[in-house]
Amino acid sequence: MATSTIRPGKKNTNTGIHAGEIALDGSNPTAITTPFSTVTGVAVCLQDATAPGVGTSVISYAISGSTVNIYAWKPTTADNTTLAASTGTETVGFVITGY
Repeated sequence: MATSTIRPGKKNTNTGIHAGEIALDGSNPTAITTPFSTVTGVAVCLQDATAPGVGTSVISYAISGSTVNIYAWKPTTADNTTLAASTGTETVGFVITGY
């Protein structure tokens, strides 16, 4: 996992940004451990230049303390678009803010 953390000089100097990319581990969730005790915001995006077909097509997240858990979802089949947990190993980009 490639990550970086910056702490811009803002109103609260404890606020920071943790950003990078992580490969999904094929299980739900894929955990990102942050350097923050409190996570205040998250943006995640699937890195892919093509249509996902029946592969991973939706990314969501949940915050648990200082960890952000990334969940990956895919259509059940080409004919059934009900989402199911993905076992894909695609790369996800993330930006996490916190303090």
